[in-house]
Amino acid sequence: MISWALKPEIMQAIKDTIDEEPDLANDFLSTMNWKMLSSICEFLEPFLHTTKACESSDHCINRVIPALEYLLQHFENYRVKWAGDVILINCIEAGWNKLNEYYTKTDDSPAYAAAVVLDPRWKWAYFERRWKDRPEWIIHSKEQVRQFWNTNYEVSTTTPAITQAILQQQQSGPSTNQFNLWMDSQMDDLTTSEESEYDVYCSEALLRTNAVPPGHQGPLLWWLDQAQRRRFPSLSTMAIDILSAPAMEASTERLFSSAQRDFTDRRNRLLAATGEMLQCIKSWDNCPIINGKQPDIPIAMHVQPLQNQRDIRDFPQHPSYTPLSSLGPDDSLSAI
Repeated sequence: MISWALKPEIMQAIKDTIDEEPDLANDFLSTMNWKMLSSICEFLEPFLHTTKACESSDHCINRVIPALEYLLQHFENYRVKWAGDVILINCIEAGWNKLNEYYTKTDDSPAYAAAVVLDPRWKWAYFERRWKDRPEWIIHSKEQVRQFWNTNYEVSTTTPAITQAILQQQQSGPSTNQFNLWMDSQMDDLTTSEESEYDVYCSEALLRTNAVPPGHQGPLLWWLDQAQRRRFPSLSTMAIDILSAPAMEASTERLFSSAQRDFTDRRNRLLAATGEMLQCIKSWDNCPIINGKQPDIPIAMHVQPLQNQRDIRDFPQHPSYTPLSSLGPDDSLSAI
């Protein structure tokens, strides 16, 4: 809004309107007022870019800490730049304090730091660079993430079960060749490690940017790849759980707007269960993993076979539920 008002033609139109309306004489903006608006607009521009870079559901939670640190640094830069302006410097101090309050809250959950670490391009190198003057922060975060890993995801076995299953499937039968048996024993020694998956992952070198799938969901797609699922079966589960969380809740707000369009005045008797089904179908239709709108990403890479899961037909149905298979060609979802 401010950037629009600062356009020369709009500024001139505002001045002409004030000149034509005597009642608006007290609302006239002086040259100093326009200069202050220009400074405020310049200060707010990084907030616009940060919001645009995090609001999509394609952006993972690993952007939260970097985004807050980027904006805090921006505040600190303008704290120096506007040191002589009594009005603006007070705004800077108030804004920095509020943003720092939210930044401190990221310490309440290990998921924020873990999301950064589970990006194979960053790992702990990001914090070691950003927090080099705060070593106690690094130690605390490492303890938090490790405890989260040990408590929720680490398993007792040192050899991934999925790797053993694949090797068993590849074997046509017991081998009697002494050399083959010796080779198998050597491979067993190599695939079994006393180090946990988390320690192995953190000790490996950072990946180059081009080694991670392109796009904002690159880290998540990297962990979804079968190569990582085999190497780190437990750690990949942790990574998928954390990196599936969006950086912002903009998609949730859009869901309310979408539901509002379904419950119109002409459909005021629509059941809540039906509205839930409609929103679920819309979500599926917009999901690239399900509808295959991203041809470069094989769907099979994302879909894992479900085991020990109940069939959907086993779940209780709503009394008003009508199976889609029973609808005729002229029926629509509004008939459910």
